[in-house]
Amino acid sequence: MNTKLLHLSLKLFNAVLKGESKEVDLSNTLAKGLIIDNYAIYAAKDILYYFKKNKLSAEQLNATFHKSWLTIQKSSRLEE
Repeated sequence: MNTKLLHLSLKLFNAVLKGESKEVDLSNTLAKGLIIDNYAIYAAKDILYYFKKNKLSAEQLNATFHKSWLTIQKSSRLEE
């Protein structure tokens, strides 16, 4: 996949297109605080580059997730 398209996908959706599943050696991505799904491993180099270029850390990503999760936890099932 085109690198520019991958970076735009990461910027807009925080995701890449699903690729073919492959066995994953997580040691490289775990060292940087990221877990990349088997279906996205084809884009691992581009994902790591994107995060480095934009100075995004695993801590920032986790903080975003936890803020969203707290919102979900505090909401009732009846809220829309």
